[in-house]
Amino acid sequence: MANGSEQEFDASIGLAFSLRAFEKYRKSGILSAEVRGIPGMRGQSLAYLELVEGKIVSCYVIDRNGERLLPGKELLMRLDEERGPFKWVFRAASFEQMSPVSSAGSKLHELKSPYTVRSPIFRPLVPYLETQSLQRWTPQQQQHLCAIFTMINGQATLDEIKARLALPSHIVEDNIRILLQLKVIAL
Repeated sequence: MANGSEQEFDASIGLAFSLRAFEKYRKSGILSAEVRGIPGMRGQSLAYLELVEGKIVSCYVIDRNGERLLPGKELLMRLDEERGPFKWVFRAASFEQMSPVSSAGSKLHELKSPYTVRSPIFRPLVPYLETQSLQRWTPQQQQHLCAIFTMINGQATLDEIKARLALPSHIVEDNIRILLQLKVIAL
């Protein structure tokens, strides 16, 4: 639905549905919303998904302190389902805002972004995990928590940890959330 301008649309029906529609109609622009519940972030943050011809080319969140994190679209979609739907607004990009980029021999377009996006870096608050603090989780979950905790060194980003582990992104994110709640790691 148009909202004030032909170039701005209310996409609050849900992130997953909106992304499918924008992909089907090959829309380019920025989808944004105030979100809450991002692991490691307190309060509300601003989430941005940049789309080119319906494909996500950038996904980032800016917290209230101006820190930019790269949570991934899967996390934003899950949060939108669990805690939303959030008030997503799509702003169509004009052709002047886009610059051609060559990738694997095909012409793609990339939105110019004024932000430098980085994945969060967590640091351990304790030297090791105590097994008694993990007793309420299954042995498999305990194994995941320990594997992820050993990767947290204050230098590796969340994206690097995800890349090194043979676990789905949402499992890593869920375990990071648990470790944050246990107060054994921090941003």
